[in-house]
Amino acid sequence: MIHFIGTRYAIAAVLISLTAHVAVAQFSNRYPKVDTYRHHIYLEAFEFPFYSNGPVSPVASPDGKAIAFSTYGWIWIYDKSQKKASRLTNSGEMDFLPTWSASGDQIAFVRDTGRETYLLIVDLNGKEVVKVDHPNSSELDPYFSPDGKYLYYSSSKEGTFDIWRYEIAASKSEQLTAVNDGMEMRPVPFGSEGSYFFISKSEGVADRIKLYNGQNKTTTVIDEGRILSQLWIDTNATGDQLALNWSNTLTWNLYLKAAKSGAPKLELFDDEYYVIYPSWNRANNSILFSMSGKSLDFAMYEISADGGTPQKLEVDNWDFGTDLNKVSVVVSEGNDKVNARVSIIAENGHPIIPKNVLPRFDSQNGEVYFYTDGQFTIDVPAQKIRIKASKGLFSSTESDWIDSKSQKQVALTLDKGWDKPGWYSGDHHFHLNYGGPYKLQPSDLKPIMKGEDLDFATPMVANLHFQLKDLEYINWYSEEFPKIMFGQEIRSHFHGHIGLYGNNQLYYPWFWGPILYETHTFDDRTNDEVLKYGRTKGEIGAYVHPISERNPLANETSMSRVPIGLVADVVNENLDALEVACLWSDEIGSSVMYHQFLNLGIPIALTAGTDAFPGYARCMAVGTTRIMVNTGDKNDWDSYLDAIRKNKTVVTNGPMIELTVQGRKPGEAIEQTMSKVSWEMEVYTKSKLEKIEVLVNGKVVWTARESQENGSKKFSGKITIPKGGWVAARVYGSGIKWPQMDSYPFAHTGPVWIGKVGSTDPAAQKESAQTLLKVLDLSWGRIKAAYGSNSVSNQEAYFQQAREKLVRMTSGK
Repeated sequence: MIHFIGTRYAIAAVLISLTAHVAVAQFSNRYPKVDTYRHHIYLEAFEFPFYSNGPVSPVASPDGKAIAFSTYGWIWIYDKSQKKASRLTNSGEMDFLPTWSASGDQIAFVRDTGRETYLLIVDLNGKEVVKVDHPNSSELDPYFSPDGKYLYYSSSKEGTFDIWRYEIAASKSEQLTAVNDGMEMRPVPFGSEGSYFFISKSEGVADRIKLYNGQNKTTTVIDEGRILSQLWIDTNATGDQLALNWSNTLTWNLYLKAAKSGAPKLELFDDEYYVIYPSWNRANNSILFSMSGKSLDFAMYEISADGGTPQKLEVDNWDFGTDLNKVSVVVSEGNDKVNARVSIIAENGHPIIPKNVLPRFDSQNGEVYFYTDGQFTIDVPAQKIRIKASKGLFSSTESDWIDSKSQKQVALTLDKGWDKPGWYSGDHHFHLNYGGPYKLQPSDLKPIMKGEDLDFATPMVANLHFQLKDLEYINWYSEEFPKIMFGQEIRSHFHGHIGLYGNNQLYYPWFWGPILYETHTFDDRTNDEVLKYGRTKGEIGAYVHPISERNPLANETSMSRVPIGLVADVVNENLDALEVACLWSDEIGSSVMYHQFLNLGIPIALTAGTDAFPGYARCMAVGTTRIMVNTGDKNDWDSYLDAIRKNKTVVTNGPMIELTVQGRKPGEAIEQTMSKVSWEMEVYTKSKLEKIEVLVNGKVVWTARESQENGSKKFSGKITIPKGGWVAARVYGSGIKWPQMDSYPFAHTGPVWIGKVGSTDPAAQKESAQTLLKVLDLSWGRIKAAYGSNSVSNQEAYFQQAREKLVRMTSGK
């Protein structure tokens, strides 16, 4: 996965080239950009509230008799005595994180438009009283002051999240914190002197619970830990006890803690599933929290602050405040009901889901989606609805507006756009559990893969700083389709991230290097140790999300952002594959680097992986970047992996390409007996492609005269070829649409070799060697600067070996 880079590290001159922000075509942010957080996918997954199936963020009224919570994107009020939940809000936007006023007659919450968030205060009839909204920013974490005069909250108005408070009578906001290298969030005011707890987060620095003392105007650290992604806090009336959830690598448990530095945490409740959103019911001296179970639906619980067994707060009656229309939906291909990904919106824009599904928010398109086995029923609050459904990247449909009052049965037939025998799809880089609110089992991937028409998958165990995530699943294996085998991502932030897959063997250490890590900081090791280990175990070793720029070779600044170990590992012929298609890197830029390596005559494979996080409530889907592998009539793991190694592949995030040159397919070689050869290509797409190209040794030798909008189209022609090298096809565009979730449509075939696999054209080889020599030297300079006086003799010998090879290539030897 992508890595966390801290602002404090960025100010060190030696690391500026590693952390500088650049113009990229990868996913950047959906909500207003926060300057101090590099990777918004983590920010939005960890810090933003989410659309849930079942109650989350429960908070008790001052008298303890009612509970406000969020589910289905609305705010509800739960009557404990009647076990009845009544819908308070009914907007087209999504509403989250309710909090009660001290008088109990108002509720504040977060309203989410899908592009920004702001705060509303409403009365108990849902009538708007106050709106708190800073333009071009996100407002989160509302909390009333005990005297009812203020609404505390966090806002990114000044470029990062700070603590603010809104004076209700005066209708004005005041900024309370302003720390430039991090974020301050989740204020919890108490007492009468303006004191409050809050959470401070900074990439590369510990997440901290802090106390601001309003009497003496001081701030104290109460507790800290690394990457506490789901951390939530609340306090009792006197402010001397905190309720909080805390991670122990495997799960998130519920704790009490005295509100002072150094005090130990007392565990109140533990479970294999995650405790989230703890809040104090002060009237009952109890703690409320939410937790999902095996079904992945959320429920709310209450436990005494003294300890004991939590009581599940069942909702027996859901009152929507309007009539509900029940609509049954069937999704099929031809006459067969099929698994699918589905998104439903009401006429007012609000997302709709059935019961017993796990909803996720697509950060690219801004839609809530879920998976179905092909048949489901929804309850619609008296509105028209529109339904999208897809099965993978090549098969989808969208309904017209459906009147839920008159139409009770809906049949959706998918338009199967591309489906050829002998091809299998795979995603070889994503993470099952990685800091999100859901605890997934490997079997939970099956309905996702079926809905995405994904045949093979290698979810990767990886470290979340010092937490080794999903280690318990490394030997979990599914031979039945869809096939699953765990791999591993080894994450040297400094040298570059490596993915190993194909034999579920673990390499140690999982991480090292002079960025972020307090152990193995200056290990004199290179990524070739990882890659060689993988080869001894029969695994494929790939650099993942390698390039973030459209042109990584444009100048020395861009070259300095290429992963430090990449060129040396390729030139020394230790790398098996390069992840050309990934949600968090730039496909065109990655293909540019890939071309340089092929020009050297080193036939590394191209591969693909989303680096998605199915345990997140806000993330794109597994399989939305993928590799298509042509194995013919074989569908076992060995044949599939062998075809990847031989480049019998296409990587894509939406389009599909079938290329032949003189009748030969990617991974094969044509005879070099003529200067001109014939080629044929069929391209399928659902999004507009502005560029459809044939490449020879990385140069565009043919491009389509017109863009391609939708469907399949065939092309053919003749091209002049040199005596060595390779031919490939590449397509791309600028805009995407469902079911795609990457930044722009892209596909690239494996190479068809000229003469033999690994052949070269002397001119192309020389040019690429000269370019890569510059990158290698810049990478070596970064190593010397970062390691300082620490030994780098092992790395020096390895880089010198690569340098000598490149020098020989530049001289034509």
